[in-house]
Amino acid sequence: MRGIGIWLGLLSLSPLYAEPGGTLSGQCFTALAFAAPDGPAPVTLIEQTYLDLLDALGPKLGPEALRQLAADDPFRVPETPGLDTDSLQRRLRDFEAMLTARRWVAPDVRTGIREALGRRIAGVEDARVRRQTAVDKVQLDQKIIVPGGASHYLVSPDGRWVVMEDTYARRPPGSASPIFVYDTQAKKYVVHTDDHLSADLTFASDGKHLLTVSTGVLYKFPFENGRIAWEKETKIGDTVAGALRSEPVVTSDPAQVYVRPTSSLMFAFDPQSDTRTPLTLGGKPLPLGNVLDWGVVPGTTHLFIRSTVPGENINVLKTYSFDAKGHGTELSDSWTLPVWQGSKPYPSGTGELILKDTSRAVLYPKGGGEGIPLELPARWRMGQSTHYDVVVRPQTREVAILLNPRENVMEIGWYSLETGARTRTTTLPNDHYSRMKITPDGSKLFLYSAFNELALVNPDR
Repeated sequence: MRGIGIWLGLLSLSPLYAEPGGTLSGQCFTALAFAAPDGPAPVTLIEQTYLDLLDALGPKLGPEALRQLAADDPFRVPETPGLDTDSLQRRLRDFEAMLTARRWVAPDVRTGIREALGRRIAGVEDARVRRQTAVDKVQLDQKIIVPGGASHYLVSPDGRWVVMEDTYARRPPGSASPIFVYDTQAKKYVVHTDDHLSADLTFASDGKHLLTVSTGVLYKFPFENGRIAWEKETKIGDTVAGALRSEPVVTSDPAQVYVRPTSSLMFAFDPQSDTRTPLTLGGKPLPLGNVLDWGVVPGTTHLFIRSTVPGENINVLKTYSFDAKGHGTELSDSWTLPVWQGSKPYPSGTGELILKDTSRAVLYPKGGGEGIPLELPARWRMGQSTHYDVVVRPQTREVAILLNPRENVMEIGWYSLETGARTRTTTLPNDHYSRMKITPDGSKLFLYSAFNELALVNPDR
């Protein structure tokens, strides 16, 4: 933005930038009084300012529209279906009027603008080719068509099985949702079942059972070769009064399942011994407070809980470990965090923490210290993203952020958990992916698309 910064930056009080319908007049000409009206035109500055206007007000003009500008009149924007070009057209007319008033609309100026447009077109085409080449290089391991409206899906720990629940299917009240099981090894669906009422299914860490929670009770179902043995159901624990819907959160080595059935109570289940234990700290129930987020730190059996601090504009995130009797110990990996609207924490499993909202992401280093803003694209920082996902890969000390789309591609930015720097990018076709899951060993990455598709990607490719 060098041109606007040097020249039009002087016009900050101009109606051109103060009001949508403003024109270049009055103070604008006063600001340009330093340039002699009969002197040579500052061609380089004019070209840069012209391109800056295109960047600011016509960022979605495609190569065809740019070619037409270069071939015809660079101050007359061609009609572009689906784009509002009125603001850009008004600004270009104002710009032309300013140049005319300064006697700077000469053949060499128009030629310079057309040549600048030609360079811009070449750059756009080159970027498009590079992005498409990157997309072509990323071969999706598989693309899975999700049947019906299946919106809840879970992946087995080894990445072989995908279980999908169609919660939007039309069915009589009180009947079960259709459930589909897909085998990524055989590349086909192997089971379709709707004979059991369930919600928020989760794989156990051994991959041999499916788990769900209702009224504080954990239900366990054997899972073998894609088949769910509903008839061999195991119930763990008794009904908890006032229990809310709660999705089980699973750890491994040793296997634990955490459940928060009420706002003030949390349990640990042992799927091996089929026992349920209340979690305590210092002999008292684990203090939960006003919980915003909770879950298991990736690659560990540690529990994290983020809650608000009454009367203060901060959140506190604490991590805990528990013994077999549910007795807890608060760990040193705890954080005092700023309050961001819609922010979500992502512990790394190696001591660091990512905090993300709709427009930014910050890495909080291991051992404390100031947060390090991650190098997100400008379009992301402007808040254009609303829900794109984050996964942590402790094995390679990376965090992956699914970035919002541009043109025909989407990107996954990979960031170092040590420096916060963006280290690489995985470029994908723009199939409107919005959620990601990575297998515990970090070898397989699944992406969910709003178009009812799942993509399986090798995260190292």
